[in-house]
Amino acid sequence: MGIAVIGENDEEGVLQVISGLLSRFDNVDLGYILGSLFDKLVVAVVTSERLQPYDGMKFATKLERLIKRTIKRECNVNVRILQSSPSSFQHEVIRRGKLVFCRSHARRLIYEADILSKCSN
Repeated sequence: MGIAVIGENDEEGVLQVISGLLSRFDNVDLGYILGSLFDKLVVAVVTSERLQPYDGMKFATKLERLIKRTIKRECNVNVRILQSSPSSFQHEVIRRGKLVFCRSHARRLIYEADILSKCSN
């Protein structure tokens, strides 16, 4: 990926850059954004396999650093692995977040249907 030039208020450009970064990781199936690009940004990802807690933390930290370094903004970036998060948070991401990366539409439908069914009970 080349150098991305992002304007001061170019939210769509930032989302495209984050989508491109997520696409570089074969184990990321879905990526959602929650929050503000000017304050606190949550990047929530669904991975192809459930990661062990330590591996998930390492992966999230690696992705956080890469995003911060690439978008060069003074906002707090927090990466969350959705499979390791409470169902209520996953539901919140699906409802209020913005999907910025989707490797497989079928995977998205299965994941979102599973979370919605868990939270509707």
